[in-house]
Amino acid sequence: RRNEHEPGKKKQREFTQADVEQAITDLAQRRQVQQSPQKPGRRSAGSSGTDADTLPAQDPSFDTVQASDA
Repeated sequence: RRNEHEPGKKKQREFTQADVEQAITDLAQRRQVQQSPQKPGRRSAGSSGTDADTLPAQDPSFDTVQASDA
């Protein structure tokens, strides 16, 4: 019975490039609509650079811990 179900799944229409492009454009339009009112708050918080500064600072600490353990 398992073998019978698999061909049933494959009966779906194959994705064409047009389908992929439509999906991308749809998502892009949705994101633009959703982000447009939220742009100032989120982007200003993200552009402050605190996240970018903390991440590289953590990497060397992990490397030194691994080196001391070895």
